[in-house]
Amino acid sequence: MLYVEKVAGEANANTHSRVGGRLPAACTATGKALLANLPDLEERLRRLARTGLPRLTPRTVASVEDLRRQLAVVRERGYAVEKQEVLLGFDARGS
Repeated sequence: MLYVEKVAGEANANTHSRVGGRLPAACTATGKALLANLPDLEERLRRLARTGLPRLTPRTVASVEDLRRQLAVVRERGYAVEKQEVLLGFDARGS
C-alpha cells in the first residue's frame, strides 16, 4: 500500500501510516479491503504464495490460506480490520 493521502475521522486516531509511506497490503485494513475486491484476486494470491508474505509482527497474517480466509470475511461483512499486524499494541478497527 502506498499512502497518497490521509483524512482524519471523528476519532482522529494516530496511526502508523503516513503520506508517502508504504506497507504490505496483506498487513493493513486498507490493503485487505482493496485486495478482497480485486477481480484477479486468485492470481495475486498465487503470486504471494510464491514470494511469501512479509511478517511485521507475530500477529501478521502468516500464510496465503489464512489471508484468503480473512479476505472472504472482508467481502462478506464489507470492511476490514487490522489487529496489531503492523505495530504491536495498535488495533485499527474499520478502514
